Amino acid sequence: MSARIPGRGLRLAGWLLTPAVVWAASFVGGWLGALLGGRLGDPSSGIVWLVGGSVLGGSGGLLAWIARLRRGARLARERHTAASEAPENP
Repeated sequence: MSARIPGRGLRLAGWLLTPAVVWAASFVGGWLGALLGGRLGDPSSGIVWLVGGSVLGGSGGLLAWIARLRRGARLARERHTAASEAPENP
């Protein structure tokens, strides 16, 4: 039981870091959108590119982060098999 405590703590920390990861991804997406939108002559289209980049970056970052957390949880379950389910060494 005590071997699972660090793994659970890391998973909890991962879920608590989710807002920071999404914020960073939306910031990078907005920055890239601002770079693209800055090349256009119309300021309102630049704002649209900024907002669109932020939304796409935040959404993509959230989906990638949740997929990473779920994959980590699946790997942890596979590592912690019961002793009766472990294959025997010949």
